[in-house]
Amino acid sequence: MIWSTEQEKDSIGEMIAATASHLVFQVLDAANAYRSDAGGWTFSDANHPPAADPIEALTPVFNELAKTIELLRKADFQLSVDAAFKVLLEEADPQICRNLGLQQKKTN
Repeated sequence: MIWSTEQEKDSIGEMIAATASHLVFQVLDAANAYRSDAGGWTFSDANHPPAADPIEALTPVFNELAKTIELLRKADFQLSVDAAFKVLLEEADPQICRNLGLQQKKTN
């Protein structure tokens, strides 16, 4: 995805492509946590590690791509996506908990 958006000279697309897998793993972690809290089936096992593991494993790939893609060296879009996802999840938590019949999580 990153290479195809780079060839198209699509800077925003490059940043989104570089962040897509990172975000997908975080969404899966959040879904897994809610499922676990609701007593449902979860996919936390050896075949489905927590988000930190695949994100860490993909970091060398990202770093290798950044050697040839200047935009990826200049800006780490993942930080912005992480912050936005955290806010989105915090805002959505009451509705998610209500839909799952869970106690709303306490925020600091």
